[in-house]
Amino acid sequence: MTDRKPGYAAARSVPTYELYGELLSGISGDPVHHEAIRDRSRRHGWTIQAHRHENLAQIFVFHSAGVTFRAGELEHRTTGAVALLVPAGLPHAFRFDEGVAGDVVSLPLSALRPEIRDMVAGGSPFLHPGGSPAFDGLAQMVAQIARLFRDYGPGRAALLRSLAEAAILYFGVDQPAVGIAGPDAAAGDRTRDEHRASEFCTRVEEAFAQDLSVGDYAALLDISPTHLTRLCRHHLGISPARLITQRRMLEAKRLLRFTQHGVAAIGLRCGYKDAAYFVRAFTREIGRSPGRWRDEARG
Repeated sequence: MTDRKPGYAAARSVPTYELYGELLSGISGDPVHHEAIRDRSRRHGWTIQAHRHENLAQIFVFHSAGVTFRAGELEHRTTGAVALLVPAGLPHAFRFDEGVAGDVVSLPLSALRPEIRDMVAGGSPFLHPGGSPAFDGLAQMVAQIARLFRDYGPGRAALLRSLAEAAILYFGVDQPAVGIAGPDAAAGDRTRDEHRASEFCTRVEEAFAQDLSVGDYAALLDISPTHLTRLCRHHLGISPARLITQRRMLEAKRLLRFTQHGVAAIGLRCGYKDAAYFVRAFTREIGRSPGRWRDEARG
């Protein structure tokens, strides 16, 4: 693989993605989201193009060398283990060697306590090399988050939130390579369409269980459906219809795995009044029927 550095243009032209994996940034039912970096990067040819998350901070723990990244003005290629904190709103891009080992924990700002949220609501990245006390503590916490994220039980959300907030605090241990420069340092100029894209995500989160069309959402934002489609593709990297569907499927999978509700009831909770249509939509999107997916998810 080439050693070419990932880059991006001025912050104003860097797309603001509200999705990472299957997480609606900033307003998810889970207080954090965990994903293995290998799983995400492999599907994108080991390259994550420049983007930013307006309402989402992320912690990356790389256990292997061969990761080239840019976060804000920080450019780095790892020669060993390293931990990186990317505050909300900061443009970032990655290029990975195949077989990279690591984890990413995504943190919606809305899930964090105000004093913790202020630390990651903007500013510069934090970087800790492997072997430092801060890195060792971070790696242990992220490993606990990974295990807990796959389970479900009493206190899960509170534990995930506490571990995530503790991980953020660990970035203040020792001397970070790059410190936080203040909540507005890297937020960048937000265009009107970026604000509308962010508001659309908020509206979807509030109303995905209702039978609203793209045209209905456009009317709520006082723009045309064509304009909504254009700004979503540009700033979110996805059409509004696909985003609505993905959010409904995310909730459907959560309910299938963690509740005893029947398929028809779950479809209704996800905005599908017709149970048969929900089954067809789920099967088309996920590749398996709701019942089969539930059986496989529960092992």
